[in-house]
Amino acid sequence: MKSVSAFFQSHICFDEFCLTCELGFLFHMLSVEGSADSCQATNLVRVLRSLPDASERSLIVTGSQEETIVGAAVQNWMEFLLERTHSEYLHHTGYHESQESPVTQLCAWKVLETVMHECGHTNQLEKFVFCLPLQYSVPNVCVGRDLHGILKHSLNEHSEWVLTCAYCHQQTKSYVSRNILSSPETFTVSFNLEGANNKALLKNLVESWSVRQTLSREKSKSPLTSEVKPCRYGASCTRPNCFFLHPNEVEEDQGSDASPTFIPPYIWTRIDGNGQAEVVSHQPLDSAAWSCYEATTIISENVAYGKDAQPTVTCAVKVKNAMADDAVWQSFDDLVVTPITQHAALSFDLNYKIPCTVQYARVDMELRWPTRVMNPINRDIFQKFCDLTANRRCYQTSSVVPVQRNEVFNSDCVVALDAEFVSLAEDDSIDLASAVAASTAKPSVLSVGRVTAVRGNGHLTDTLLMDEYVVARDKVANHLTEFSGIRPGDLSANLSLKRLDTLKSVYVRLRYLVDSGVHFIGHGIHTDFRILNIRVPADQIIDTVQLYRLPDQRLISLKFLSWYFLGNHIQHLHGHDSAEDALTALRLYNLYEKYRSMAYADLNNSCGSGCTFVDLLAQMYELGRSLQWKVPPPQNP
Repeated sequence: MKSVSAFFQSHICFDEFCLTCELGFLFHMLSVEGSADSCQATNLVRVLRSLPDASERSLIVTGSQEETIVGAAVQNWMEFLLERTHSEYLHHTGYHESQESPVTQLCAWKVLETVMHECGHTNQLEKFVFCLPLQYSVPNVCVGRDLHGILKHSLNEHSEWVLTCAYCHQQTKSYVSRNILSSPETFTVSFNLEGANNKALLKNLVESWSVRQTLSREKSKSPLTSEVKPCRYGASCTRPNCFFLHPNEVEEDQGSDASPTFIPPYIWTRIDGNGQAEVVSHQPLDSAAWSCYEATTIISENVAYGKDAQPTVTCAVKVKNAMADDAVWQSFDDLVVTPITQHAALSFDLNYKIPCTVQYARVDMELRWPTRVMNPINRDIFQKFCDLTANRRCYQTSSVVPVQRNEVFNSDCVVALDAEFVSLAEDDSIDLASAVAASTAKPSVLSVGRVTAVRGNGHLTDTLLMDEYVVARDKVANHLTEFSGIRPGDLSANLSLKRLDTLKSVYVRLRYLVDSGVHFIGHGIHTDFRILNIRVPADQIIDTVQLYRLPDQRLISLKFLSWYFLGNHIQHLHGHDSAEDALTALRLYNLYEKYRSMAYADLNNSCGSGCTFVDLLAQMYELGRSLQWKVPPPQNP
């Protein structure tokens, strides 16, 4: 849904923990072309951990928590994401909480609920329904024999409750009714199967529907030998397992698909003069007066069998082909993406596959809502960063050269980047290499601690563009000082004397450079961007670890390359320093560009006239093996 994606991507604010911003960043990463890195939601999860209402809904599951009901968790997720982004929009615009927002116009039913108490008092309240739970206790079973009928009943809710009157403060029987004020562009339906009763009702409905479909097909093939008789009670039938045909089913069977499913691929809705929603699964004759929705996403729980087995979640998404007018269904199961048929996506067996939510979107949604992304990130963000320790460092001189008024960032610019990380894992003996390797499956193992960017060309070459320590909002278990150069207290907002900033501020500035087409140089820079959670097109990344490597040979450390090619000893006194590492990677790249297509007769350690760069790398590998890849200590003058 390009309209929803465009709305979130067009938002930016300076709140450190803004869910709308993080969703926009995530949608942007999904739209980046030319990147082979997987798209992760590590920063989104980090923001969720900081939101109290997310913890209250148990959206962040820990190992100590009890077994989670998948269906309820999915519904809570959908409701929380939409309600939270709606409230954030109202907060930034200054609107009242009862006012509409693009989130509600896109994703919520606007309804008027009326509560009539037996004491005679009446309350009315306008509200937004972000995730519609299905109500299976339909008084007229003939209306609720199919999903569209249950959906209609759930929208036009009429129920009885024992509630306390706000006027006389007495508990009385109350009647709740609902009028539909407006319909959204896309809406989510929850199957509401947490209770055993609802699951049994849905199972009976599906079995009854399947039998009727079978009998209907047999009737169409051989009307003389297999005739399905009409129900004697007609539209007033209240039998939940009635296999006879009813008035609404006869009309639908005439235009049914060859392979129908209980979840219809299309539904049509409209609001009548009494504020009640009408829902059908077949195209009505006066279709211009109806809104047509198509199923776009279905989230299901795969039932786990066996001891200690855990249920898994599968998401089926209808993906439109950008080069054609058709669309195909894709199934997302953990890290596996598989194309499936529409019938496989919309059908289910409650013994193995339990539907959690289904999402419908208007077929003309992209014509009604803008799909163009208005990128809100501009160069002004370099003037709006959060320096959390400026008062404590008032006597220190910063080595960062601010962005100049006439400084331009484009595809001709080169920036050297290096990032250092700290560990959030409890194991004090964590190995950095294994932590990086596990960051795809467990992105919270490492967290960004420092980010440095060095200008690589122009009149400010070799000057610092950024050098920020990132404030730690989670508990740091290991600062990995040997590898990062970060010491305890450096990331504390109360103790640090470093140039401390928020992760979001650093992220947004790097996003601006990526969007501007800047080329990034670094040693193992793919790992830096993966943990920073930024997807960068492959043609904008220059990794010196690959430039100075022979095919099928080991990767060479920055420390060894600096000693061998530049004659510099780095990381030997105070450990790693991201500014030193970024500058070293830049110099190695400049050396590579200078000598990759010419002879190396004048180079130190050269192998003679006419030596190619590959020959020089082979010589380095030979020396490295003899030294066991250990850099000799510097000689005292």
